[in-house]
Amino acid sequence: MKLHTLIINPKAGHLFNRWKFNKLKKNLIERIPCEIFYTQYKNNASEIASKQYKNGCRSFIIFGGDGTIFEVINGIYPEGFSDPPTIGIFPTGTGNSMIKDFNLDQKTSLNAIQNMKTTYLDINELVCKEKKYFSTNIISTGFVAQVGTFRNRYFSKFGSIGYIIAVLINLFSYKSKAFSITVDGKTIFQPWSFLSFNNTRFTGGNMMMAPHADPTDGKIATVLVQQQSPWKLLRAFPKIFSGEHTFFPFVEIMQAENIRFEEPVLQSIMIDGEMIKAEPSEVIVHKNALKIYT
Repeated sequence: MKLHTLIINPKAGHLFNRWKFNKLKKNLIERIPCEIFYTQYKNNASEIASKQYKNGCRSFIIFGGDGTIFEVINGIYPEGFSDPPTIGIFPTGTGNSMIKDFNLDQKTSLNAIQNMKTTYLDINELVCKEKKYFSTNIISTGFVAQVGTFRNRYFSKFGSIGYIIAVLINLFSYKSKAFSITVDGKTIFQPWSFLSFNNTRFTGGNMMMAPHADPTDGKIATVLVQQQSPWKLLRAFPKIFSGEHTFFPFVEIMQAENIRFEEPVLQSIMIDGEMIKAEPSEVIVHKNALKIYT
C-alpha cells in the first residue's frame, strides 16, 4: 500500500474549481506516492476511507468540499480514535468552511504533506438513536437545518450565496420549537430559533457562526439562539459574517464538553454541510482525535 490515499470527488464545487485543481492534482501525484480513488456516488468516500484505514493507511488526501471531508471522517471513525489518521485537504467544494480556521491554500497544503507537517484537531460526536456521526465543523438544528435543507435542494451550486438566498426565503416560514438541553450539567428549557455546536468558526462559506471556536481546545463552541421574530433575526443576520451576531442579547455562547438533548425527537440536523434526519441525544467532544496537514 502507498503512503497516502487520495480521494477525489469529481463533482464537488464549481466547474472552475475542478479545472483549477487538475494541474495541482498532477503536481501532487508526481511528488507524493498516492493510491487514487474517484468517488462515484454519495457515501462512496466513506466506503473508500473505511476500507483503506482497515488496510493500514493513515494518511488521506481529499479533493472535495465539506461534504467529502464529512464522508471520509465518518468512514474512519469511531475506529480512528485508537490510531488517529492524518488528512490533507485541497478544497474544491462550494462552501469549504472547515479549512478556513487553518488558513490552508494549495501551496500550504502541498508543502505540509511533503514535509509531513501536522497539527491535531478535535472531533465532535453526535450520538443519535440509530447511529453516531462525527463532525469536524458544525452540528446545527432548527432554523439553520431548515436553511441547509433548502439550500442543498435548490441552490447547491450557488456556493455561499446559496445559503444567503435560503436564509432570506425561509426566514418568515420557520416555526421555533421548545425543548430542553443540558450543557455541562445546566438544563435550559425554552423555544429555540436554532442551536449550533461547533468545532470550527465558519459555516456556509464565510458565515462566522462561532467566533469563539478553537478546533484544538477540547471544547464544543456552543451558540444558543432564543426564539425571536423574523425581523429581529433578519437584523442580526448580516452580523454573522463578522461574528458580531453573538453580541445580541438573545444569543448565548458557551464553551462546553457535553451537550444532552433531554427529550430526543426526530428532526432535521445539518452536520458539516450535510443534512440528516435523526433523534439526537448527545454531543461529545474528543480532543486531539485527528491530525491535519498544515
